[in-house]
Amino acid sequence: MNQTGFKQISLGLRIAGFTTASLLLLLASAIYGFSFVIVLLGASVLAVILLLPPAAPWLNRRFGGVDFFSPYVIFPVLYSAWYIAASINFVQLPSEMFYGYFDPIPAWMYGLFAFGLCSYFCGIFLGRLLPIGSSAITRRQIDYAIMQRILFILMIVVFIAWAILGIAFGITILHLDTANSDRLAHRGALYQLFTYLGWTIIIFSPILSWARGATKRFDWLYIVAIPALTAMLLVSLGAGRSPVAIPLVTLIIARSFFKKQPLWKLALIGVTIFGLFSTFGYIRGRSSNDAPEFSLMELAGIPAAVGPFIDMAADIRFSVAALRDLTKIVPSSVPYQHGAVTLLPLSTFLPGHQDMSDMVFKQMLGHDFEGSGEPATILGPLYVDFGWIGVFVGMNFYGVLLSWTYRRMKAQPTSARIINYAWWLQCCLVGIFSNGFSYVYVILLPAFWAVLFFIAMQRSYRTIPGQIQLST
Repeated sequence: MNQTGFKQISLGLRIAGFTTASLLLLLASAIYGFSFVIVLLGASVLAVILLLPPAAPWLNRRFGGVDFFSPYVIFPVLYSAWYIAASINFVQLPSEMFYGYFDPIPAWMYGLFAFGLCSYFCGIFLGRLLPIGSSAITRRQIDYAIMQRILFILMIVVFIAWAILGIAFGITILHLDTANSDRLAHRGALYQLFTYLGWTIIIFSPILSWARGATKRFDWLYIVAIPALTAMLLVSLGAGRSPVAIPLVTLIIARSFFKKQPLWKLALIGVTIFGLFSTFGYIRGRSSNDAPEFSLMELAGIPAAVGPFIDMAADIRFSVAALRDLTKIVPSSVPYQHGAVTLLPLSTFLPGHQDMSDMVFKQMLGHDFEGSGEPATILGPLYVDFGWIGVFVGMNFYGVLLSWTYRRMKAQPTSARIINYAWWLQCCLVGIFSNGFSYVYVILLPAFWAVLFFIAMQRSYRTIPGQIQLST
């Protein structure tokens, strides 16, 4: 049998298998009383597993030449998907329940969403006008042995900090019932040092191995084992998703510039990560009993079996609902903040604990639920500070930043420039939920990494355009 015939039979068998499995799910639903939601979820999972691989060749022919992690593609796609998904009123509840999270999104806000995206594209255009320098300039190569020693020292510091924090405050993940109300992040500089050095290890260890080809015998230690161990330490004390989500998203972006991944693999990775993070949030929220989405599930008749998939979906809605509510009170009841919210991360250098934008929004809206704050998407701080003008200027800035760093990286794809672009893109993608400039580490970490690269510089050489080098 020729290869084409095999592929046709294989695709036919997959479709037949999917149809049969769906009928079996419906039969089981009729016999055992499974909810339609569970049937739909099961059918969707089967569809992805059975139909996505044979569709991969078509997807590759159609989209194989597209760089999905360019600022012209990934950010507009996720930005649009976020606001569209959040605007769907899939639950009808009285306004007095859950702070009116599921009240309809006013039609005029779609104009605000579109205005923000158009402002971003204006920034993309302006960023293309900025000079990026020569693509073949003299650089100093990174000494890999020195960088390995630096990472080893950082690991020792991370382990010591983890032990001190664990002894002083306990292992947070073992006490999920207090994870939301008793966060280590509010307890001083040592936890911040532990987190940021941990992120540096998770990001640098695999990327530096990929940059030199990952041909050494023990490269799996640097690509898998060390990042996984560090991630476990971060989760054990943070008991949240961001300690792992931020470096993981950065790594996925950076990896795409060392080895291009097919679209179906990227989709599968995205769905898997979404499911894992949602499940983790569900378990943490169930343990603390302070997450409103669980009461929502009971009132809406959503089975507990699909609870792990509801957590992050509810977060998407809540963030857009918070933005909607802020537009109702700003500037009618609360004046514009004139940059105070957007620049709040800079207050980290002041004595004492400083609330960030999510906590400020929670106070503005008068919500008193236990735990973390109330993010209002990437547009929230910009709107609260200067209204539509703030949205225009802020989204322009994000567009310029991503456009310029992307072009600079493509012109000379060194490890430092790949890390730099992956970091800024991650900040903007995660910022769609919360804030593009959420904490001071957004600017401190790239500065710290520049120092590490400077320390590990070895000798002068001339770069070759298009070749990835361990250079700055």
